[in-house]
Amino acid sequence: MKRKNLVMIVMLWLLSFIAQGQWETVYCPQTNNPQLPWLRGVKFYDSNNGFAFGDMYLLPNDLVIRTNNKGTNWDTVYISNDSIIFTDMVIPNPTIIIVIGNKYTSNFSIQDSGFIAKSNDNGNTWTITMTSVILNSICFYGNHIAYISGNSGTFLKSNDNGNTWSINNTGFTGNLYTICFINDTIGF
Repeated sequence: MKRKNLVMIVMLWLLSFIAQGQWETVYCPQTNNPQLPWLRGVKFYDSNNGFAFGDMYLLPNDLVIRTNNKGTNWDTVYISNDSIIFTDMVIPNPTIIIVIGNKYTSNFSIQDSGFIAKSNDNGNTWTITMTSVILNSICFYGNHIAYISGNSGTFLKSNDNGNTWSINNTGFTGNLYTICFINDTIGF
């Protein structure tokens, strides 16, 4: 029994070295500093191309960065100057990116207003939509349908790739922190 436990411990120890060897530190654009920016989300739509979002460490603006070489290099494609904290992002296809967030005050308390930034051209240009509710999570289902959840039972739906949004009544008044749909009528 002792020999079996020793073999198991040695195998786990070796496995930890193998797993650690597959990670590499990649710094964000224009900083060469592991503290700038603070990233809160990363999404890839294929093995090479992806986006990340986060904030500019103690500055009142968030950013979106893009890679097209598996994360080796990153370019800044959007910087918010509107005191926004991004909360989630979705990339339904190689050209459409939607990032959601919320406005905050100078003392970093969230206001009751949401922020939707959408790009139809792989992050080159962005359109901004402000909402009167706090937004927490976004998901896409199918080719054109998007859903956003937020505080106070907020549930937004888009049938046109996020170009327009309608408010739907959930009957729930609590905060909806995340959202996921498995078909066009069933979501969690």
